[in-house]
Amino acid sequence: MLNAQLHPLRTQLLELLVVGHLFTHICFVDHLPYYRQEQINARSGVRTPRSTLSAWGGQTGAQIMPLFEAQKEFVLGSRVLHGDETTVKLLDPGAGKAKTASMWAYAQSRGHAGHPAHRLAVSH
Repeated sequence: MLNAQLHPLRTQLLELLVVGHLFTHICFVDHLPYYRQEQINARSGVRTPRSTLSAWGGQTGAQIMPLFEAQKEFVLGSRVLHGDETTVKLLDPGAGKAKTASMWAYAQSRGHAGHPAHRLAVSH
């Protein structure tokens, strides 16, 4: 198992890199739930319990919430807005199966007043 004694600064950098990879690639690109991530990491000798992954997810979400709110305000303030509803499978632990949920994405048109080059999107 990975249990190296690292300098505190290196430990913080390593944690930032792992969390960044975890939430940009594994969660949002590959859509892997925490229990699968835990199993994959264990095969490589890295112990990351689901509770740790979940705590990192909650902390990361809370830390980037001001950025999300600012982007949402900017996008939704556009004169022309494009929207899309996409259905996704959402695990329902109590039922033991997945249910269908909706995710909404909104994007600005080109030519947002004062910001002709910006094309941003926001989803929730």
